[in-house]
Amino acid sequence: VKLRTKMILLVISLVVMCVVPLSTIVLFRNQAVVLDKTFEVCRNLANNISNLAMDELLVNVTFDATQTSLARLKQTNISGLVDSYILNKNGEFVAELNESRLGTKTETTEHEYDQSLTELSLKEISLDNQSILRFSFPIFLDHFEPKMRVGTAVFDFDKTTVYQPVEQIRSTIFGVSSILLGIGVIMALFTSISLSKPIQILSEGASQIGNGDLNYRIPLSGKDE
Repeated sequence: VKLRTKMILLVISLVVMCVVPLSTIVLFRNQAVVLDKTFEVCRNLANNISNLAMDELLVNVTFDATQTSLARLKQTNISGLVDSYILNKNGEFVAELNESRLGTKTETTEHEYDQSLTELSLKEISLDNQSILRFSFPIFLDHFEPKMRVGTAVFDFDKTTVYQPVEQIRSTIFGVSSILLGIGVIMALFTSISLSKPIQILSEGASQIGNGDLNYRIPLSGKDE
């Protein structure tokens, strides 16, 4: 019984030691790839929208072209995109995908964060009990020296949706690991029985002979020790 238990524990330990590090590496690698791809999408969107918004942000009167470009994002069905908006240099919402905060101002801490940006940046926030990946892109007028900051383009992505492919890989790894673990336990149990049964027969035979039955023969078919 002890031999069987030890072999089963050994198999479980080997499976855990092999699968857990490998699955962790795969998950982190895939998460990094997904995040890089999302960065690339945001950078392309930000560049396109910023080119349209620059003149309107400089005049700071009407934002019809900017609002139209954001409205078109709804038709593209970008996976995980929850909201997108443009802030002017004063932190006011001048264009927004959902058009729910137009004319209002962002929070002071958020405005200070946006003002400190020099390139596309990411931070994770909690919004309405939802984990959000917020990408913020500062908009500058390049033909001024020094560069004139006129606003910020912001893209909010649902973290769960963005990392859904990673979660699917995680589930697959855990499923395969469970199957391998089950197969390993069965093989360990079979091997331990095949090893422990001759030892048990030998032990019982030794007890019979030790009790004085010298005519008893131990029925072992193997020729090894």
